[in-house]
Amino acid sequence: MPHKSPETYGFLTYIWVIFLSVWGGMASHLYHFKMTGSSFSLSAFFIDLLISGFVGLITFFLCESSGFDSLLTAVLVGVSAHMGTRAIFLFQGFFVKTFSLTDDKHQKGG
Repeated sequence: MPHKSPETYGFLTYIWVIFLSVWGGMASHLYHFKMTGSSFSLSAFFIDLLISGFVGLITFFLCESSGFDSLLTAVLVGVSAHMGTRAIFLFQGFFVKTFSLTDDKHQKGG
């Protein structure tokens, strides 16, 4: 089995990861838009898609490094992308706890 790195995945893999991520982010944004009744902002929409794409890609790499099944990986990519920044904060908490890191910014309330 070849060494896994971001360069070893094919173009189609990245396409489906980004597609699921953006789809999850779009669903989240539109749901929030509808539930809050706020006015639509194109810039907020694109920011949400960018964040979702990033979170989905990070989730994909975490799943791959853990050896998860591809269907489970797809589900986790979509769900984490839908969560957006909430997923980033959960990942951050996991890493702080798992690797005994200090999270001074959040411990001081800042």
